Amino acid sequence: MIWLYRFIFPFLFIFLSPYYIKRMLKRGGYGAMMKSRFGDVPEQPKTAGKKRVWIQAVSVGELLALETLLKKLAEDQSIELYLSTTTSTGYSLAQDKYADVVDCIFGFPLDFWWVSAKAWNRIQPDLAIVTEGELWPEHIQQAKSRQIPILLVNARISDRSFRRLQKQRIIFHLLYSQLTYVGVSSRWDEQRLTNLGLPESKIRFTGNLKFDAVSTEPISKKEFANLWSDTRFSNKEGFTLIGASTWPGEEELLLEALTFLRQQGLSVQLILVPRHAERRAEIQQLLEQYPQLKWHFRSTNIGNLGSEDGDVYMADTTGELRKFLQLADLAVIGKSFPPHTQGQTPVEAAALGVPMIYGPAMTNFRTLCLELDSEKAALRLKSGDELAPAILQLLQDPKQREQMIDAGKQVITRNQGSTERTLALIHEFLA
Repeated sequence: MIWLYRFIFPFLFIFLSPYYIKRMLKRGGYGAMMKSRFGDVPEQPKTAGKKRVWIQAVSVGELLALETLLKKLAEDQSIELYLSTTTSTGYSLAQDKYADVVDCIFGFPLDFWWVSAKAWNRIQPDLAIVTEGELWPEHIQQAKSRQIPILLVNARISDRSFRRLQKQRIIFHLLYSQLTYVGVSSRWDEQRLTNLGLPESKIRFTGNLKFDAVSTEPISKKEFANLWSDTRFSNKEGFTLIGASTWPGEEELLLEALTFLRQQGLSVQLILVPRHAERRAEIQQLLEQYPQLKWHFRSTNIGNLGSEDGDVYMADTTGELRKFLQLADLAVIGKSFPPHTQGQTPVEAAALGVPMIYGPAMTNFRTLCLELDSEKAALRLKSGDELAPAILQLLQDPKQREQMIDAGKQVITRNQGSTERTLALIHEFLA
């Protein structure tokens, strides 16, 4: 089966390359990781008596979730850590956040057999770890052919992936059945893997690493003041709304809600934090359709402010959502309103004590959101049409917001402990 994949993948790569090249040019920052993407990974002799662990995290979200785990592993002097990532934003974040934690950071090699083999020959890991759900057959095969254990941690199966894998059992076998062990993030994901045919002996519930990685430490008063000054919001007593990791269509919902609330005579201001900062031009075009609103961008200070105070602040940078959540009175979680169904993480908002609203489908965080819903720690809406009235309701009910804050923090506390369970699984294969 792997030989069929090796034959097909180059043709598939050529077919899809125009899309990915366009995406890479739009996002930028891929030059620094291009050599390693073709297998030219920094080659360092292994230290005698140490085990080398190669961890792959696709992008920003996975890297942030790994923070506590990486730091715990780095404390073990018998381990060398190699960290790879796929996207330019992930690579930049890894360099900023983990350069002093891990031994090597590089771009994940393309899944051609000769490229992957070259990277594996250079790294020579004793253990390979992949995170969440993006699996590459050649990477897994290289581990298997070398008899190196390969673990999937923080594993989750989205609705979309589950439907596909149900129909394409051969793909499931190519990916999951070749893994040495799977640490799942929820009981829901455990059940799905079992239903797809993965033996229970290969699965262990470890929990979601995001609960342990999220920081509840407030930013300093100085940083708060600097961030607030940068927003150019004049009214510190006004109600601050944040769009957390928004996707196309959701910025318009928030701007319409802001306009509606302003028409009610309410003092409301909006921070937009798009999931992909490279959507700047698209969002700027949208903002220009609201001439009554004053706005500007964090990255460039482009906007229509002049000397006036702002209404909308575009926080178009990477890895700063946690900071901006601390300026907000209410968060609207992105990728949750139609046509989007997967949802961005609600963990940070809950941990930091920010009441939240999200749309009808949060399938990437199904079990967590069911718990948040049952504890009344969040407000789930049926459609985008309900957004403005829902914000108005919570704006006028500070008691309900306080109850949501307390409930959200309790949910986070109950779900912590995944780092220790994941560490225990990892150390079984390093003994």
